[in-house]
Formats: sequence, structure tokens, C-alpha cells
Amino acid sequence: MDAQNASWPANDSHQFLCHFNESFKYILLPVSYTLVFVVGLVLNITAMYFILFRTKGWKPNTIYMINLNVCDTLYILTLPFLIYYYAEGNDWPFGELMCKLIRFLFYTNLYGSVLFLSCISLHRFLGVCHPVRSLSWMNARRARLISICIWVTVLIFQSPVLYFARMNGIRVCYDTTSKALFNDFLVYSSVVMVLFFILPFVVVLVCNGLMVKKLQEPGVGNGLTSQRYKQKSVKMIIIVLLVFVLCFLPFHVNRSIYYLFRYLDENVSCEMLEIASIAYKFMRPLASANSCIDPVLYFMAGQGFRNNIKGRSEIRMFNNTTESNGTDSYRCYLEERFKYILLPVSYTLVFVVGLVLNITAMYFILFRTKGWKPNTIYMINLNVCDTLYILTLPFLIYYYADGNDWPFGELMCKLIRFLFYTNLYGSVLFLSCISLHRFLGVCHPMRSLSWMNARRARMISVCIWVTVLIFQSPVLYFSRLRHKNKEDVICHDTTSKALFNDFLVYSSVVMVLFFILPFGVVLVCNGLMVKKLQEPGVGEGPTSRGSKQKSVKMIIIVLLVFVLCFLPFHVNRSIYYTFRYLDGNVSCDVLNKCNMAYKITRPLVSLNSCIDPILYFMAGQGFRNSWKRKAKKRSESFKSPSTLLSTTTDTRMNYLARQDS
Repeated sequence: MDAQNASWPANDSHQFLCHFNESFKYILLPVSYTLVFVVGLVLNITAMYFILFRTKGWKPNTIYMINLNVCDTLYILTLPFLIYYYAEGNDWPFGELMCKLIRFLFYTNLYGSVLFLSCISLHRFLGVCHPVRSLSWMNARRARLISICIWVTVLIFQSPVLYFARMNGIRVCYDTTSKALFNDFLVYSSVVMVLFFILPFVVVLVCNGLMVKKLQEPGVGNGLTSQRYKQKSVKMIIIVLLVFVLCFLPFHVNRSIYYLFRYLDENVSCEMLEIASIAYKFMRPLASANSCIDPVLYFMAGQGFRNNIKGRSEIRMFNNTTESNGTDSYRCYLEERFKYILLPVSYTLVFVVGLVLNITAMYFILFRTKGWKPNTIYMINLNVCDTLYILTLPFLIYYYADGNDWPFGELMCKLIRFLFYTNLYGSVLFLSCISLHRFLGVCHPMRSLSWMNARRARMISVCIWVTVLIFQSPVLYFSRLRHKNKEDVICHDTTSKALFNDFLVYSSVVMVLFFILPFGVVLVCNGLMVKKLQEPGVGEGPTSRGSKQKSVKMIIIVLLVFVLCFLPFHVNRSIYYTFRYLDGNVSCDVLNKCNMAYKITRPLVSLNSCIDPILYFMAGQGFRNSWKRKAKKRSESFKSPSTLLSTTTDTRMNYLARQDS
């Protein structure tokens, strides 16, 4: 039985009947909560910044949104405690007071979000269906009063959670409560669900239904201003319904079923209770995901955010290739306003997700992996490549969010561009080494024993770094700053027009040597590996099956990085550079489309910094061994005579307290 299948003594009145395996939650919850934490924190802080510092004259909707933002941010700040708790297998070291506070903040965020989203829907409904009569009802003062009432109501109705949330003797922080209090908790949670979810959900459905009916009437939304207002209303309807249907509804439905089965206890089979428990555990990350979706409501509908972006894009319409007056400019005007949203948002996601994954991978490689094998050496070098690049992204996020205005000086501009290409081609070469190493191990296992050793892998890694640094050093020369006007300074992604022909030759040589040839090696190696693994007799023993599965995983991930990240970037960049070289012989419309495709693939090539660590998590020996040791340790620590006895009888088992957490 797994670590989670331990039981408590049969005479423990505080436990439930039945036990079952819940080991999945020790991976599901830490991973999902980590994603919610990093993505939600960035989005909510960004939304809070725009609301507080870029929005003038708060309207009622803005007041509801800032309160929604506070709800989400308070909850997000509690997630590191839960991430640690579940990663450690339900071991809560922070004390009972913190346990109560964490559970309290979860439900405060949940039902606070429900009510503020309902207010946003109701406010929009009044503006669409009763625009004249609602003028006296909808004002900032009334919105502030309603917000205060919501906070007071939610805090009062959620205060019983501070009583029900308990710890038991083995440092388990209950998600619900102990068995002795469960019937009272069931009544309380049912009342709260009716008042704070079912009734608001009905209000949201009615308001949005009437809004859709109104917006479909002839004559509504004909003017330009009315059309924009109509579009804004439709966006808000979609987002609010998305949060309710995707996050809140599945959570409440599955939780109600699970609570009902627990209340019936002996009248429900253990199998049914296990299914209900698993479904409930899977819905908890969805309920938390509202903290990531809520800020989108502001980004898509918030007036301050849209005005700010719109103002910037009108002032800075063109990039380094747009000016037609001067010797360092091109013939065509390129419309690039989209990149001032696309690149900051995508680079922010790559930064937060990539940083967490790469630091985690680095930790396991450095502190949990004993006796580095060649593959581990290539992976740590790949990890260093990605981490160095990720640390440059905040500069690019600021640069593109500020509309191509580089305040960090020419030296930093050169360094940022240099590190981009160093990461790109360093990653290509180290991934090629990983594929080649695996190919030799699969197709030539005996002959390759003398070739594949840690010393040789270190020498190859040093050669790769030296080669990449030498071949990328011209980027330090080609990267330049250009003063676009008195205010804006552009950090060239390529180079100036005067040096472009030389840059084109240089980048073409680098692409052939550092992408096309390695990609060919990767395709050949992986193709031969697949052929070898399909041969009869290969991978039949337990050890061979494990090695075969590991090889398949690595083939998939390496090819995914090449096909998803590197290939589209190089293809689109080559087309764009060719058209820029031809300049006068290519229409501006075609050049605009090629430029857009090239800009869209740039976040894709950065995405390799998020995918590369997965190569280690899925195939790295240190990471997998660490999890195996933890699972074994927990399994041994929870076993008891009653557990062993239970395996030989048909009687029901006591419910493991950890399933409640």
C-alpha cells in the first residue's frame, strides 16, 4: 500500500470509515498551486498597479475590481504555505493558528470573489438595460458602501471556519473539520453555499441573460461609442460566466457530493467515496484558478489599462524599422502595436514559470543528485543557459511595455541581445548532446561505455560554451542603440540598416552551424532510436522497460522543443530577413505580415526555457530518486499493526485523517 493508505486505530472516534490512496494530490496540489501563485501574483500586482496609479476617477466598476483584486492577492499570498504542506505529504509545521487563517482566507477569497463578480454583473446589467434610471443608483460612493457591506458580511459568515478548522496529533491541517464536528460543519457549509454561491450565481445568470437579450435588440450598439460599450459588455459577460462555470460551479458540485457521502458514511461504499474524494481534490485547484482569471477582467474591460496601452501605442506607432526620413530607416511603415501587449505578457509568463522550474531543477541537480552522469552534466549546463536568459527578461518586459524605450544604456542592450542568442544556441547544442548521448546508450550500449563518461561530458560542455561565446560575440558589435526622437531610445533586435547586409551573412552562417546541422543530428539520432526501440526483444526486462520509457520521454521533449520553439522562429526569421534585404522589391503589406509572424514566434523561442526543465523532471535520476525515497519514507512511517491486519479482513478501514486536508 502507498504512503497514503495508512489507517488510524479502529476505536478512534474522530476518524471515518474507509481508506484509499491519495498520493496524486502530493503532486497535483503543489504543482497547480505553484502555477496559480506565480501567474496570479504577477497578474494581480499588474492589475493593482494600473488601478492605483494609472486610473483616474474611480468608477463603481473599478471599485468592485480593486476589491476583487485584494481578495485574490490575500489568498495568493497564503499559497506558499499550502505548497509546502502538500509537497511534504500533509505535514503542517506552522501551528494551528496559521492553519485556521489559511483555511479562512481560502473561503473569504472564494465567496468574496463570487459577490464582487456578482456586483460587476449587476452594475453592467443596470448600465445596459436601465441606462437612464440607473444613473442615480450607480455612483462611486454607493459602490464603496456596497463593498464595505460585502467585506463585513463575508468576514462574519466565514468566521466559523476559524472554529471548525482543526489540527490533529500528527500535524494534519483539516480542510473541513474533525468527525465530531462534521455534522455541524455540513449544516454551516450548506447555508453558506446557498447564500454565497447559489443565489449570486442565479443573479449572475439572470443579469447576463437579460443583457444578452438587450444587446441583440435592433438599434442597440449602432454608434461607434455604443459598439465599443457593447463589445466591453460582451467581454465581461464571457469572463464572469467563465469564472463561475470553470472555477466555482465544479468545486461546489463535487464538494457537495463528497460531503454528502461522508455524512452518509457507512451507507456509501468505499469505492464511491474514493471517487468523490478524488473529484473534489481535482476541483480545488480550479477554485483557486479564479485568482488568475479575475485580473483578466480588468485587463480586457478596465478603462485605465486600455487607455494607457492605447495612448502608448498611438505615440509609439513604429519600431526601429518604421521611420522613412533618414539614412538609417526603411521604406515601409510597420504596424507593431500588438507587440507592446504580446511581448510583455508572454515574457512575464516565461519569466515567472521558467524561473520557478529552472531553480527547482537546479536545486535537485546540485543537492539531490549524487554522482553526476554525462546526461546530468548536459542538463545542468542547459539549466544555466536558461536561467541566465530568464534573468534578462525583466529588462525586455519593461522595454516593450514602455513602447520600445530603452533606458538602460547601450552596454546593457548589447548584453541582453547577446544572452538571448547564447541561450538559444547553447540550448540547441546541449539538447543535441543529450539526444546523441541517449542514442549511443540505446543503439551502441557496449561500444559507447568507453566514450560516455563524466570527464568527457565536462570537456564537451566547456567546448560548447567556448564555441557559442566566440560565435555569438559579433552580436555585441551588431547590437546598437538608436535615438528615435527626443524621448525614445531603441535597442535594435537585429542591427542598424547600414550593417544589416553584414548581419544577414553572419546570422545565416550561425543558423546553419548552430541550428540546421544540430537539428539534423537530433532527427537522425531520434529516428534511429525509435527504430531500435521497436525491434523485438528490446525493453522486455523491468530495467530495460524503465530505460525504454525514459528514452521515449526524452525523444518527445527534445523534439517538442525543436519543433515548437526553435523551428518556427528560424523559419519566420529567415523569411523576414530575406524580405528586409530585398526591401524595395517586396510590398509593404507582405513585409508587415512577415514581421508580425516573426514577432509572434519570438515568445515561442523563449518558451524553451520553460520546457527544458521538464526534461530533467521526467528523466532526471536525482529528481525521481528523491520522490521515491520520500514516498518510501512516508509509507514506512504510517504503517501500523492495524493496517497490516486490515489487509487480511473484509471489514472497513478507518478513514485516514490526511484525506481531510
